[in-house]
Amino acid sequence: MADWRSETNLSHEHAGIQKHDEGFKIAILTCLGVAAVVGLLGNGLVVAVILRAKKMRSVMNRFILHLAISDLIVSTVAIPLFLVVNFKEGIGMKSYSLPICKVARFFQYLSPEASMTLLITIGWNRHQAVVHPLNIMSYGTANKLILGAWVYALLVVSPSLYLTVLKDAPLDPNTNETFTYCATIPATTLPGLIYVMFLGLFGYLFPLATLIVLYGKIYRTVWRRKSGQLGDSRPVEAFIRSRKKVLKMFLTVILVFLVTWLPLLIYISAIEDRKSVV
Repeated sequence: MADWRSETNLSHEHAGIQKHDEGFKIAILTCLGVAAVVGLLGNGLVVAVILRAKKMRSVMNRFILHLAISDLIVSTVAIPLFLVVNFKEGIGMKSYSLPICKVARFFQYLSPEASMTLLITIGWNRHQAVVHPLNIMSYGTANKLILGAWVYALLVVSPSLYLTVLKDAPLDPNTNETFTYCATIPATTLPGLIYVMFLGLFGYLFPLATLIVLYGKIYRTVWRRKSGQLGDSRPVEAFIRSRKKVLKMFLTVILVFLVTWLPLLIYISAIEDRKSVV
């Protein structure tokens, strides 16, 4: 039994990869399976309600609809492909392995980037409603913003289709046995390093700065607005609560952005870089 466990836990010392045992596989499959089912049911319900209920077809809900669709990509495409690429035995030896690897990584990057750009469109919608309340956003403008968000996300992550490759790593230092795995962005190469920097700038810093500016203007507008402008029937306490609510919304959006996007960027630029085989 000890020999079997040592064989199933051989470390990839040069590539930083590990041949995982059955317990690890079951844990990962269970966690990702639950995440996929919950995401599918939750976001699927949001999509169904917005599409079927006429009273839900507002401009704001149109943004939420596409945000739910971007999350559905994770449940229906990204997670299943991730499991196939990482846990299907012998996947590296198949003729279709490289295309699956590229598509899997592409959708892993597309979903969070699309979510971030769609959050910006929601921020712009809130900005217009608060800062310029008389300029009501039309469905046509909303559709253009949504289309622009998806196109921007596709442009940012599309280089991953070229840079993602299959790599061979030594499975056992004492033998010539190798293990083929689906690598991500090879930051050790010049094209890979350029893309990681590009991704950090246009996929993270620029959207983050845009969100800060938009919600900063929203908060400033609400904070400077005098309570008398809101009508005599509204008490001062309610006005103060509205300021706190805007501040909480601003901080929540920024925190969600940081939590959902930064780990992927760190993984690409730092952790995955250590897995590269030179």
